[in-house]
Amino acid sequence: MSEKVVVLDLDHTILHMLKKSDMPSNDAGFAEDVVFFAHMGVDYAVAVRVGTTSLVRAVKAAGVGVAVVTCNLVADKVMAAIAARCAVFDKIPVHVVESREKGAKSLASVGIAARQVVIVDDSLSAWDPVDQELVVEARRFDVLELALLADRDDDEADAKLDAELGYLTQTRDDLLAIFTPPAIDWTSAAPAPASRDDALPPPSSAAAAAAAATSPLVNQASLAQPDGSQSAPIAAAGARLAAPASRKRAAETAPLHTTSAGFSDPVALAAAENLPASRGQPPHKKILPDHAVVRSAPVST
Repeated sequence: MSEKVVVLDLDHTILHMLKKSDMPSNDAGFAEDVVFFAHMGVDYAVAVRVGTTSLVRAVKAAGVGVAVVTCNLVADKVMAAIAARCAVFDKIPVHVVESREKGAKSLASVGIAARQVVIVDDSLSAWDPVDQELVVEARRFDVLELALLADRDDDEADAKLDAELGYLTQTRDDLLAIFTPPAIDWTSAAPAPASRDDALPPPSSAAAAAAAATSPLVNQASLAQPDGSQSAPIAAAGARLAAPASRKRAAETAPLHTTSAGFSDPVALAAAENLPASRGQPPHKKILPDHAVVRSAPVST
């Protein structure tokens, strides 16, 4: 069995079998062909659905296997009659499921274990729920209904007959698309994605000046005016850049014990912070332990 398989149902999917006496006489308008066989003294006629031969031939040509799973108890004779008409149906495996209970058909019970399977059947409920996701539910093929449409002479009947005549051709194309998807050429060079520089327009001079006024990383030299001066926004940005350095230098040169009140003498510091005086301590010795928090208090004058 091939790794890829199309499983076909027979009755009302690709054919309709009736007693020969019951087959409509106008079947040429909606059947691909009608074949005959006898079983237990009864003559049967089998109307083959339009497009069946083309479907089977195309699927086989694509390297996909074909199998039949049906509840028709004389399926072997049916397939032999069809194969006598066209050799493309010859040697197709036929699996007969005798039960007509819902879910009686299953891939496991007939031994189909291909890697990729598509089932074409007019009855979804005939299959085991495990396999139902693989079923393409076919439009029911009924020659008695089609014969009535063929006898009518109106637009609605003509539209339904046209849809029926093209149905299996569309099914064939859908199956081929599933089993033989278009190849992707991975060797072809993909277009390079646009860079950020290509995607974004260059900023205008006004936008550059606005960015300089707010950016803490502005380059003062690159934004100088032609005469060496700086615009007001750029100068303001320069002042902001210089401010942290100025504060750092001020902190490095300030007296160790200076408070917000401006005291540098230990006694005055102690009085301002409500701490006990310790005039005899060296000027650089900490008055408070490391974990203490100093809070400035207003000084009475």
